[in-house]
Amino acid sequence: METWQYILAIAAGFVAGIINTLAGSGSLFTLPLLLFLGLPANLANGTNRVGILTQTLVGAITLYKKGTYKIGKDFYYIIPTVIGSALGAYIATTTPESILKITIGSAMLFLLVVLLINYTSLLREVDAPISTLKKYSASPLLFIIGIYGGFIQLGVGIFTLAALLLVLNLTFMHANALKNIMNFFLTIPAFLIFAYNDQINWKLGCVIAIGQTIGAWVAARYASESKNASIWIRRLLVVMTLVTALKLFEII
Repeated sequence: METWQYILAIAAGFVAGIINTLAGSGSLFTLPLLLFLGLPANLANGTNRVGILTQTLVGAITLYKKGTYKIGKDFYYIIPTVIGSALGAYIATTTPESILKITIGSAMLFLLVVLLINYTSLLREVDAPISTLKKYSASPLLFIIGIYGGFIQLGVGIFTLAALLLVLNLTFMHANALKNIMNFFLTIPAFLIFAYNDQINWKLGCVIAIGQTIGAWVAARYASESKNASIWIRRLLVVMTLVTALKLFEII
């Protein structure tokens, strides 16, 4: 690789790290870059998971340190997502990706409408109380999100964040912290499978991971310290939901 390619990889990783930490679909930047640099699709998909692991871990740690919530209380929501991820990896071997893209693209457009309807209520300053029934009913939803994440990484952060905001009534900061740690655990099975099958370009993956990790740290600091963070995160979430839907429908 030439110097400009390293710089481009770090820059794309930095942007992806910010977007993934605050909303989701940062892979819209890293995956096309990996393909542009000459990696075949399967190798690009595996290489992309290196940065996702580091950025989600750094983002989660930073946000949890800045918040008053504890990961132990949130672990209940992580388990169904990870189980779903394993099932999603299996489904990926039997379901045509074209069918899944249309289904998920439609779900993204539906989610966009839901986000716009609840646009004002997303700016809550404290976690709103929920009933025990609603808490336990969130598990099947997170399980389904995990299945999607195991199948295809693109947009899983958006679905996770939306579920935590709209179903569990968390604040943006709490939801982002939990979303990042959930995506970290969700990515581990896929990462290990890609690594075992030698489908990771470690050199390029680590270079992009540098940018993604820095981007995640910057975004997490911004989310926890800026008074206007929730407003801009809300806007970014809506924009990335629309862009991801258009990408899945291959309109852009």
